[in-house]
Amino acid sequence: MTMTFTDNEVYQQELEEMCKLPIPYEQLQNQSILITGANGLICSYFIDALMKMNQLLDLNMQITALVRSKEKAQRRFANYLDEEAFTLLLGDVCRKELYKGQKWDYIIHGAGNAHPKAFSTQPVETMKANLLGTMNILDYAVSQEVKNRVKKIVFLSSGEVYGHAEMQNEQGWKEDTLGVLDAMQVRSCYPESKRAAETLCQSYFQEYDVRTVVARLSYIYGATIQAENSRADAQFLRKALAGENIVMKSEGKQIRSYCYLQDAAAAILLLLLTGKAGEAYNVANPNSIASIREYAECLAKTFGVNVNMELPDEIEQSGYSKMQREILDSAKLRELGWKPVYTLVKGMGEMKRML
Repeated sequence: MTMTFTDNEVYQQELEEMCKLPIPYEQLQNQSILITGANGLICSYFIDALMKMNQLLDLNMQITALVRSKEKAQRRFANYLDEEAFTLLLGDVCRKELYKGQKWDYIIHGAGNAHPKAFSTQPVETMKANLLGTMNILDYAVSQEVKNRVKKIVFLSSGEVYGHAEMQNEQGWKEDTLGVLDAMQVRSCYPESKRAAETLCQSYFQEYDVRTVVARLSYIYGATIQAENSRADAQFLRKALAGENIVMKSEGKQIRSYCYLQDAAAAILLLLLTGKAGEAYNVANPNSIASIREYAECLAKTFGVNVNMELPDEIEQSGYSKMQREILDSAKLRELGWKPVYTLVKGMGEMKRML
């Protein structure tokens, strides 16, 4: 067996904790699950959690990981390649023919660009993955016979869909807040296509009874952050994990909702099994609201490094979110029984233990 980061004892303990949460795991018994964007931060962790559940809870799930990069996936999921419960599906989510002849009971749809540099350099591809990719997933669900019906699809959306909406209180945006975006800004390729994909989910639910749930994610962080992720908090995290000084390219006054990776994965699993079809849910920890600078300083203190200032280049700057306050109210999700465990300090401490 190839040794990978996921063999880390602390990481494995975290996955074991996922198997003990008050979630109806029995619904996953003998079920098949497709995860798109499986190489990404959230979906790769989700796959690790599902494989651990197979091991500890004897659920006999069949897990399919849709990826574009075979080489990257073979490295990331090296420990699962010989297991019958795990299948790699190679291809682009925008190719409808990928799904012919397949059968899945549940789908987590997380494929697509999710970082600022891609929004500047690949706005068309960003929109295609969110629009065409989501439509292909939904069309696949419609094509299934009643006996093979997809039980639930969770679409991983973003808190950016709220745009510049007015924030009514300190708890942040609720799910019924109407977003405000400038459609003529290229940077809007991401939130606008996420919003349109949410409407697709709702439309397929209303017209074809495709049971979809939308997870509007806050800023998710974890030790398995991807090298290509150009988000400011991701850059800070990679620096800290490498023992290098954190480089800030703004004053960092913007306020954000953050959520540790395990808490986010638990939320997605809960939505998959108990979320109400046709609804959207914010995924954010009310105990992890901080400015970008506070996030950086917390990381620096945890990992024993410094915070330095540096001017961004033009491409980086054009991809930055202009929103000053991105706070998501997760009360609706918490009503389902979700209880986030990791504050910023605890989450960063957990990552340090994985080194």
